[in-house]
Amino acid sequence: METLLELGKKHLADKVQNGYLEFYEKHFEPLRDKPLNVLEIGVKREINYPPYSKGACSLKMWKDYFPNANIHGIDVDPMNKNYEEDRIKIFIGNQGDKDFLADVVAEVGHFDIIIDDASHVNTLTIASYEGLFPALSSGGLYVIEDLACSYIDLDAEDVRGKAEKNYYWWGMHLLPDDYSYKNDRKIMADFFEDKITKMDMFRTRYSLQYGDPEVSSLAFYPMMCFMSKI
Repeated sequence: METLLELGKKHLADKVQNGYLEFYEKHFEPLRDKPLNVLEIGVKREINYPPYSKGACSLKMWKDYFPNANIHGIDVDPMNKNYEEDRIKIFIGNQGDKDFLADVVAEVGHFDIIIDDASHVNTLTIASYEGLFPALSSGGLYVIEDLACSYIDLDAEDVRGKAEKNYYWWGMHLLPDDYSYKNDRKIMADFFEDKITKMDMFRTRYSLQYGDPEVSSLAFYPMMCFMSKI
């Protein structure tokens, strides 16, 4: 049976270059043969220049890695709908649109793994979490990638212009014009601190003050975090 790294290289997944697959393997290997619903936000189109991509690379990698799973994708670019195949379903829409996310959840029902590798805009990352985390199974894993982007003002990086020229940040020009991509790291720091605080204060006299925890554990690695739902 091929390792996740071998499958990542086979499908040209950019998670290979980013060094993520050893962490995914650590968390996902015990789930490999289970009948799962897997969702990745951010599908990515075919790219015929470096970094090369055959399109929907990660979804195809997950399909091979989880032989009994149904794989789902979300992307704002309609062309990614063309990558659907047996056991791969792709929804086209905005990761920050709560109504769209509700429609996805209504169709699928629940997810066991959710991976956010989409815009890397903090406000949209949190909007996706808020819309999708309730549909995550108990014990399920929610993964956020590329957290280094949360420190970067993506407006200053001209992500819209680069997307329009099909130069990285694919699809970002298709989001509403009034969206700001000016990231503030404090948004993500506050997001994670809230999860940690509620977890720390659970079953103490402070629990009513901070509320019940949503996650039972957080595992941080370079540029990514795994959260396990209670």
